Amino acid sequence: MGRHHRARLTGTIGIAAAAAWLTNWAYLLITDSAATVGSTTWYAGQALSAPAVLGTTIIIGGLWWTRAGGAGRFARLILGAWTIGFLLVFAGTVISIATANPANPLLPLGGMLASVAGVAGGIVILRPRSLMPGGAGPHLLSRSGTAWSSAASWPSPSTAGWPPPRN
Repeated sequence: MGRHHRARLTGTIGIAAAAAWLTNWAYLLITDSAATVGSTTWYAGQALSAPAVLGTTIIIGGLWWTRAGGAGRFARLILGAWTIGFLLVFAGTVISIATANPANPLLPLGGMLASVAGVAGGIVILRPRSLMPGGAGPHLLSRSGTAWSSAASWPSPSTAGWPPPRN
């Protein structure tokens, strides 16, 4: 299975996850978000959030699967840890629904792992593409108010003052 097929598959699941998050958000706006644990409102909110968390887990796993951060060991480790963090949050959500007890240690553990690995994962994904000439995202960077739209518009090292002159 090629990378493009993997990206389309996980991207489609990511769109469904976004729809699930929006549905959960709308539900929380309409109902009492501080419902008592074990009530029908609480179960409905948890049942709406579980597929959203699972979809987010799948799309983040898709970043690992497509090697969005490159083929290096560090990139695979960070993106794998990010996926495992969300998988722990999903497992904690399912256990909370099954036991009607939101005090589950998997939720904060998964949340902390997903947060730290998510920041590092964002850096790992951005690093090889957007910061290099000819990368996938040089148009995101700007210089003097004008955006670089292609690698051809990047200044050469000699005109950019790099390496700095020796005294």
